[in-house]
This record gives sequence, C-alpha cells and structure tokens, in this order.
Amino acid sequence: MIAEILNKLYQQKVVICHPAALAEILSEVNVIEERDTHFRDMIRILKAGEQYLLQEHTVKNEVVFRAAESLQAAKAFIQDRLQTYENMWNGCGCKVNYYE
Repeated sequence: MIAEILNKLYQQKVVICHPAALAEILSEVNVIEERDTHFRDMIRILKAGEQYLLQEHTVKNEVVFRAAESLQAAKAFIQDRLQTYENMWNGCGCKVNYYE
C-alpha cells in the first residue's frame, strides 16, 4: 500500500487514505516521530525507503500523506502545524488547508 502512496505523491501534493488503512500503512514504514496534536489525532514523520513522509488527519477524519524534502523539512512542518493548532485553540480563527 505504501508503494501506491509513493507513486501518487510523484503526481500530486497530497494523498488521501481512509483511516482504516492507516494501521497497514504504518506497518510498512518506519515511524521517525509521532506527536499528538491534541486537536486532529497524531501527526507523524514516516520513512519509506529513502523518502520522508508526513501523515496527519483532516477535519473530515481522512488520513493525509505528503512528501517531505528532508527530515529537517518534516520537523519544521510539524512545528508549524502544532503552532497553528495552538493558535486555533486560543481562538485565532485560522484554518488549516490539509490539501495543499
């Protein structure tokens, strides 16, 4: 299943999967980092072969995967996302576009 996701990521920025597929996908990759967003479940850095991936949940409870250029870029993405969630929790009125 991860091979299919990687192939799709060559053509599109994000790949959406049903939450039921997540356990199988996680069994096929190395989980590098996992953070509880306290808002939209877990956000993860995954490694499949040489490719780093980010995995998160949308407001629609979809599982979204996106490629990361490097481990550092993936960590920066997580920090940015966690900051956005913290701001949302504090009532900033900001929104996350999971599909960009």
